[in-house]
Amino acid sequence: MSGFQNSSGTSYGGPGQADRSILGDISGVRQHANHHAGNSADDSIFGNALAMLQAKEGNLANEDVDEDHMVKAHKSFFGSDSSSGGAATSGGIGAASAMQALKMFNGGTSEGSSGSSQQEFIGMAMGQASKLFEKQQSNGNVAEGESKESAVQQAGEMALKMYMKSEAGSNSSSGGGLMGLASKFL
Repeated sequence: MSGFQNSSGTSYGGPGQADRSILGDISGVRQHANHHAGNSADDSIFGNALAMLQAKEGNLANEDVDEDHMVKAHKSFFGSDSSSGGAATSGGIGAASAMQALKMFNGGTSEGSSGSSQQEFIGMAMGQASKLFEKQQSNGNVAEGESKESAVQQAGEMALKMYMKSEAGSNSSSGGGLMGLASKFL
């Protein structure tokens, strides 16, 4: 027996693996998600979504970001096209929320925090997804079978992938890569 338990999702990897985690201590991400969700905050949903995100973090680094889909989703929920389109899906809400978080983060509307920029950005996307899902649900505009937890998880995944992509093109660990990514989209 080799001692590796990668298929279980509970292994933290070998020595040095913890240093490679973008999420780090997820309590900071949860705190930001609850803050940015406002009245739609649901700590248990954020906790569940973050646990799933943490288990998938290594695989997400190899996934591409569908930039066109994210821009279109953002326009359909936050732009002038907001009245058009069909029922909202978790993927669409997640994509739009990650883009909205990027826009807010780039625009300086985030309150200065002592936490890391990646934690704030991912938490912000999850909080936006929570608010957007509830708004769409109150308007009766959520596709059948979609859930708030799925939308929050999708937003977290997309924000994490965006962050990893931005850092791959940046030598800065302070989130400077997010600014470059934002200039590309917004």
